[in-house]
Amino acid sequence: MKKLYASALLETKLRGGTTLPCLMKVYDSNNIYQGEWVVKVFKQKNETQLQATSKEFIVNQLAIEFDLDVPEAA
Repeated sequence: MKKLYASALLETKLRGGTTLPCLMKVYDSNNIYQGEWVVKVFKQKNETQLQATSKEFIVNQLAIEFDLDVPEAA
């Protein structure tokens, strides 16, 4: 999974989800623009809720295995 860095908040609180998805501009470690991504913003309390954050990753991986069209995780 690639590591990206969010630099600009474009839209806050997209509809749905408890992880407060936001639309942000992201860049890679070489500061090359990678586009606009939906970024899940986790608060410190979410880090202790392993079940909620794990589901995000597990469902994405299952969707890929079933050849469903899903966005790339980073």
